[in-house]
Amino acid sequence: MTKTALALLSLLAAASLFADSAQVDFIAAVQNPLTTTIAVTNHGPDVARNSVITVDIPPGLALKRLTGTVGDCDLARRPVRCSIGDLPVVDLPNAVYPLYMGAEFTAPFADATYVVTYTVSSDTPDPNPSTNTASVTFTTKLEADLGVLVTLPGGVDRIEPGQSATFWTVVGNNVRNNKTPNVRLDYAVTNGVIEKIDAPDGVSCSIAGETAVCTINALPQNLGLIRVTIKTTTDRLAGKATLSMKATGDVPESNPANNQAENNIPIYQTYAVTTVADDGPGSLRGAIVQANANCTPGPCRIVFEIPPPVPAEGWFTITPVEPLPTITADRVSVEGLRQTAFTGDSNPRGPEVAIDGHLARRGLKITSRCEAVIEGLALGNFVEDYGLSFNAGADCPQAYRPDRKAVASNTIGVAPDGTTPWPNLRGLNLDGALGLISKNVVSHNQFSGIGMWSGSVHFEQNRIESNGASGIFLGPLVEHVAILNNVISGQREMGVAVARSKARVEIRGNAMKDNGGLGIDWGLDGVSPVDADDHDGPSNAPVLLSATYDAVQKKTFVTLSLKSTPLSSSVFSDCLIDVYGNSTPDGDGERPLGTVQVDRNTNGTITVSLPGDLRGQWLNATWSRDKPLEYLEPLPDRATSELSNAILAGPGWLRPPDRNRR
Repeated sequence: MTKTALALLSLLAAASLFADSAQVDFIAAVQNPLTTTIAVTNHGPDVARNSVITVDIPPGLALKRLTGTVGDCDLARRPVRCSIGDLPVVDLPNAVYPLYMGAEFTAPFADATYVVTYTVSSDTPDPNPSTNTASVTFTTKLEADLGVLVTLPGGVDRIEPGQSATFWTVVGNNVRNNKTPNVRLDYAVTNGVIEKIDAPDGVSCSIAGETAVCTINALPQNLGLIRVTIKTTTDRLAGKATLSMKATGDVPESNPANNQAENNIPIYQTYAVTTVADDGPGSLRGAIVQANANCTPGPCRIVFEIPPPVPAEGWFTITPVEPLPTITADRVSVEGLRQTAFTGDSNPRGPEVAIDGHLARRGLKITSRCEAVIEGLALGNFVEDYGLSFNAGADCPQAYRPDRKAVASNTIGVAPDGTTPWPNLRGLNLDGALGLISKNVVSHNQFSGIGMWSGSVHFEQNRIESNGASGIFLGPLVEHVAILNNVISGQREMGVAVARSKARVEIRGNAMKDNGGLGIDWGLDGVSPVDADDHDGPSNAPVLLSATYDAVQKKTFVTLSLKSTPLSSSVFSDCLIDVYGNSTPDGDGERPLGTVQVDRNTNGTITVSLPGDLRGQWLNATWSRDKPLEYLEPLPDRATSELSNAILAGPGWLRPPDRNRR
């Protein structure tokens, strides 16, 4: 009798309807299928004629597809029957391999167990039928893995008390291909109320002051943003507002820790100065102590709200009897300009708040690492120190983009009327500082108006005059300094004195007049020679040769000589000649007349033109040249020269360059 021995060699199974949790923004994935693979072999000795594989699939489990050598299958009937024809005897040396068949199933998301049975048979009798049947068991689990996220849009990281902010919130289900039913989102705010919720279709929300509930009948994997707008408390000491979010549903959670999230937005804490008293409640000293205790990371404001009546002089004067505490917290702004919102612009000539240092003798100091602002104050009569030491803005551990670093709209060394001397020993100390120095009056200080040994700042629209030494002194460790569009006049010594270094110092567009030394003095040694190597440090000053007016073109043509070390190529291809007009041939630059761009590697004699008739004026100029960029350096290394020799426009005779003022 012909006979054969069929066997299901192996039955490999994998089952999964869910996956491990993932971050909510990676929720689109492919389902892990329920799969099996069987191998059928004929051990002989005869061919198995008309072989059939039967797949017995239990209720609830659906066959998605068959793969491999499936033969002729009737997928509509149960059990599924596949005719696979004649099976030869296994002959491994001659590469006759078993038959493989794969099956992929789907099942509803439910707690269930399924047993799939495979049977192989043929018309040839089988001496060992016990190996012709095999089973695999699948276990599925109804499970969800909800995840939520609460974020703030880029660039928004602080707010005023009582203002609104919008959070972006997301909910997702990390279980593949499952629309989780009946999901509920609970929102809650501290230090604020929920104003509105903008949600995608399919999300229904109700708001009740500090809380809100949103429901989703069937949560897809990619729902989109739910925008929650809150209105913060008007409490000026709240510090921050927090939005929390929690997701729940009818389906058990595989990782419930992902269901909750929160985020907060800092609210400016505000400490009000309400008295001119030196100490106690409402004093400036008390506000500084509170800020130092509570404003790391901050942010905080010290604002002036001294009640009327305003003194007859038009401003309030605080007279500390001992030095004020140094402001040390990470984010503090001292805002004297706020007084105008409280009692009006009672002093159109300058600040409404003055700090008279004749008793304290040492000035106001701030070292805040992140946000640091001093604005709208008159600081004078500190005879042992700088009126203001702004050593702030560096080494911030948390870099918030809106952090402001500024000294603005102050009078330093002069009374709030802008003219009466209140001399400090020195005016403004900027050692190690970062930030913008703008719209200040720094005047009548005993020594330098502004001193800076290190740091990177930008000076703009300041009036720096009548100080006992230099207007601005820059030490050898400064890095990037721009001195643009300021009035720098009447100093006993130099207008801008710069220790010789490799610093990037741009000095352009300033009105410099009647300074005892040069308007710009690199090295504090008088006129620098133009034949020096200017690859590092300041550019060589140009040498002006002639200036003539062309009435037809209505332009003044200036011929000058430039001597510079050739520079490497750079995308920053232009350098700048700034021309100044003067009443006398001294070493200042009294009136900025215009700027001419020239190629960065210009050398020798050139002629440039300026609009208008400049006859009768003494002209001089500076040369600001880009230096080679360091690796990944974002800005050009532009160092401005000293001012050139002066020539009289019109007659055209030359004043020698070595006769600039001392």
